[in-house]
Amino acid sequence: MRETWYRDPRLGLAAAVLAGIVVGIAAGAAGQPGWRLLLLALAGFALVAWGLFAVQGIAWVWRQPDRADVLRALSLQRSQHAFNHAAWGRFDRDAAMLRMLLAERALIPIEAELVRHAMAVEQFDAVAATLPGFSQAAAHWYDIASQGHAALPPATPVPTPAALDEAAQQIPATLTDEEDRRAALHYLAVRKRLAADRAAVERERTAALRKLAAPPPGVPVE
Repeated sequence: MRETWYRDPRLGLAAAVLAGIVVGIAAGAAGQPGWRLLLLALAGFALVAWGLFAVQGIAWVWRQPDRADVLRALSLQRSQHAFNHAAWGRFDRDAAMLRMLLAERALIPIEAELVRHAMAVEQFDAVAATLPGFSQAAAHWYDIASQGHAALPPATPVPTPAALDEAAQQIPATLTDEEDRRAALHYLAVRKRLAADRAAVERERTAALRKLAAPPPGVPVE
């Protein structure tokens, strides 16, 4: 039977009707007149009905939670809310980090392209002819990396004037063609920018892996 059986009005009504019938039969067997038989049956019905109503009231009062139960429930509710908040925060953070790691995985073949084009450019014999391949690979690398790492702005690398001045000191003296010198200047400046941004990506990757290895928030206990 259900734990709240005392709240079922059908049970009380059936018990009251049964009591009225029993009292009516007993009064009829005793030879009571009809009007008294009816009054006794109604009295039995009312007595049982009101008695069960009193039992329901007492049971309702008895089952009311006390202050300690209410405080315990509120504390558990707050703990559950804090756990849900921490769990969703951890989920969002881990999802962002996984997207970052997936972006890094997509960078692996582009890194190989960068190295291949850089080796061709660093021969410094036909820089202007071989630079477009390196520039395209660098732009592709940077656009994908900027999608996964907050440390990088969403744009292809642009050399700064300071990087161009520093790169001008590294151009080989054997490079005499003016177009090749400009291309080599651009290559050296972009290569330095990419080296700095790769270091930022690696730092962010290390921090992300460290956070992913952290234990999840604890489940609240009652």
